[in-house]
This record gives sequence, structure tokens and C-alpha cells, in this order.
Amino acid sequence: MGKTFLGLLCAGVFGAAVSVLSVIVIDDMRVVDLGLVFSGIVGVCGLVGWLVTRSKAQLEDPEVAERVSRAVEQASAMSSEMSLAGAKAATASGSALMSRLRYLFSFSGRIGRKAYLIAQVVAGMLLLVLFSLTLEDPTDAASQVAYLLTLPILAHLLAFGARRTRDTGVNQWWFLLVFVPPVNFALMVFLLLVPTDEFRDARI
Repeated sequence: MGKTFLGLLCAGVFGAAVSVLSVIVIDDMRVVDLGLVFSGIVGVCGLVGWLVTRSKAQLEDPEVAERVSRAVEQASAMSSEMSLAGAKAATASGSALMSRLRYLFSFSGRIGRKAYLIAQVVAGMLLLVLFSLTLEDPTDAASQVAYLLTLPILAHLLAFGARRTRDTGVNQWWFLLVFVPPVNFALMVFLLLVPTDEFRDARI
């Protein structure tokens, strides 16, 4: 079969060469063009068939088949390893994100004075920026987005306040005094200054 396609390839090349040389003898270019097209078709068919036959013969060779099979297995193993690594990375990223969100918004646990101070400063700066966006036109889209963004910041401040109150040794429910305007400033000063477990034995 391979020799047949090789013969077609040679016939196509030979026919094309004859068609080109026939320009000298034949004045009708349509005949020459027709010969070139026909020779080209025969040559391309022969070339494709010869390449397919040769590739098939090489694949039937035991050594070549073994190398191809080994390459496929290696590619499959590499693909599995990459998929597993991607899944582990996604899981690790999700776990890290959830851990960070729990730290920022959880009401359980404790935090010290330094973490509470940093939270107050950062949240205060963010609230000032968001408040400045609402000054020009409180009804536009930017103002509405600013109003929505204040909600997670306030939730974060409440969570850190409750945890800092617990860290001082008093009951975390005392932090609800933050909603009482005359007392909330004193409460914040209290949380910033009182060390950890200062009132642990006070039972308040």
C-alpha cells in the first residue's frame, strides 16, 4: 500500500513537470493548467496516503508503540498530578480565606489591645473615606455603594469589640454599651487601656 501511494506521489510530480515543460510545445494554457491541477491532486493524494501508511507502520512497530504508550502514560500521570496540585492549592486558598474571614468577623475568642487599636484605626480611616463619598450626592450610585461597604466594617468593629471586652476579663455583653452615646467613648478608652484579664476575678 505504501508503494502505491509513493507511486501516486511520483506520478503527480512527474505530471506537474511534464505540464510545465509542455508550455513550450502547446500554446493552449488551459490544457497546461488542467494538467497541473490534475497532477497536483494526484501528488497530494499520494503524499497524504504515503504519510498515513508510514505513520501506521511505525505505530505497529513494538518499540515505537511502547514509546508512544509510555509517553501517553507519562502525560496522563502529569495531568493527574497537576489536577491534584490545583485542587490542593484551591483548597488551601479557600481554607486561608475562611480563616481570615473568621478572624475578622467572628465573635468568639479574644484579641489584645494592639490588635484592637489597629482595627479601630484602619476601620476609622475606611469609614472616613466612605463618608466622604456620600457628601456630594447621597443618592448617587457611589454613595449607595459606600453605605453598603460600611456594613461589614461595622460588623468587624462589633466582633473585635466583643472579643476585646472578653479579653479584659469582663462579660462580653458589656460591649453593648457602645450603643449608648454618652458611654461609648469611655468604653473604647477602657478597651484600649485595660490589659488582658485585668478583671478576670471581678465576675462582672
